[in-house]
Amino acid sequence: MVAANRLKHATRLNAARQAKRAADGDRTHSKKEKDYYRRLRAHVIAALGDCCACCGEREPTFLQLDHIHGGGVRHLKLLGNWVAVYRAVRDAGFPKDQYRLLCSNCNHATRGGRICPHDTARRRALFELVVND
Repeated sequence: MVAANRLKHATRLNAARQAKRAADGDRTHSKKEKDYYRRLRAHVIAALGDCCACCGEREPTFLQLDHIHGGGVRHLKLLGNWVAVYRAVRDAGFPKDQYRLLCSNCNHATRGGRICPHDTARRRALFELVVND
């Protein structure tokens, strides 16, 4: 119940901030804000391993933060934006038991508790090795 109230409050607060920015005519972020976001994201990526935990993709543009036990959308709505999420991960000490990096393909494939096709192919190959030995 408390978490639901926090989520409602955070959503209203975020909507109010966006409305104020739009009213002020400030639809873009400043160069300073963009640089801060890029540095923070690069720091999170470096701390979590610099590559997709599933397929090994290393291109930073494709890498996304994955909540291992789910709840990523809820976390984003609660905090309001990705900068706040990255900050929360950094402030928590980059816990690798809660977060990992996945490329956009692997992240999309694992939504809803599904198994990534890379894992399926690896399991199939391992099974064939065991059966053929």
